[in-house]
Amino acid sequence: MFYLMINQIFWDENKSTSMLLANKIIIENGCVIITVKEELIKELNKLLTEYYNTRKIN
Repeated sequence: MFYLMINQIFWDENKSTSMLLANKIIIENGCVIITVKEELIKELNKLLTEYYNTRKIN
């Protein structure tokens, strides 16, 4: 998911498409899906920006 997001391989909506594909893989393997509550989207964007800049997940 993070690889797809950071490399911007899609024309548009890289975060949404990457999360959708990650959830497909997760569901196929019997796990629960990734969801982000609306009130946490700004925090997610902040963390993703940090990841884009450092390539490290905290």
